[in-house]
Amino acid sequence: MGLHMENVNDIWFDNVEIEEKDMLSTEGNGLLATSRGFAYERLTDAFNVYGQALCAYEDACRYANQRIAFGKEIGKLQLIQNHIMEMAMRIYSMRDMLLHFAWNKDNDMLKREEASIAKQYCSEAANEVVDHAMR
Repeated sequence: MGLHMENVNDIWFDNVEIEEKDMLSTEGNGLLATSRGFAYERLTDAFNVYGQALCAYEDACRYANQRIAFGKEIGKLQLIQNHIMEMAMRIYSMRDMLLHFAWNKDNDMLKREEASIAKQYCSEAANEVVDHAMR
């Protein structure tokens, strides 16, 4: 498991000089300049895990309608239906939250705490969806 489509690497610059016109901010304030993009990054991360959760949910629903046990599809069993309902509940809440916060972002109204809430909640909810999907 993991995010094989996303590369994470370190880049080190030694003895590199940048012209003043190419700097993001004044010297020593680069973190402050780049932190303006953190809210967008958090929202992007939240959408990423939402997509993973949605995929797990769709796979689980498809499997529940194909797998036969006790003479019928396991999707007709109450316990499996409860797992599917738990997954759907989290999928819908993630989607609605993300659409609201994305609208805020598009209209320059996204607050830093909203992006943090989206990333935290969606990460936890996606883990729960995947957990239910694997049962």
